[in-house]
Amino acid sequence: MQRLGQDWKAFSKGLLAIRKQGGCLSEGELKPDRSGVAAPIFDEKKRVLGSITLVGRSERFRAFQESLLCGLVVTAAAELTQRIAGQ
Repeated sequence: MQRLGQDWKAFSKGLLAIRKQGGCLSEGELKPDRSGVAAPIFDEKKRVLGSITLVGRSERFRAFQESLLCGLVVTAAAELTQRIAGQ
């Protein structure tokens, strides 16, 4: 897992990469034995409103394929974005 950077330029670049990927996987950043997957939720103008996040014990995360958990969260965020844009 790559941190977002020590300065604004590196931080901004890291956020852009997450936006392009559709989400972010984190292990041990929130708490040593926790993992999480997050994906941004956008408004109709593609501005970030927030995110949807799944957090749990790292051992439980390892019981699943990483791509499955990431896919579920990214898909849920995309569905929320579509519903928001459709209002």
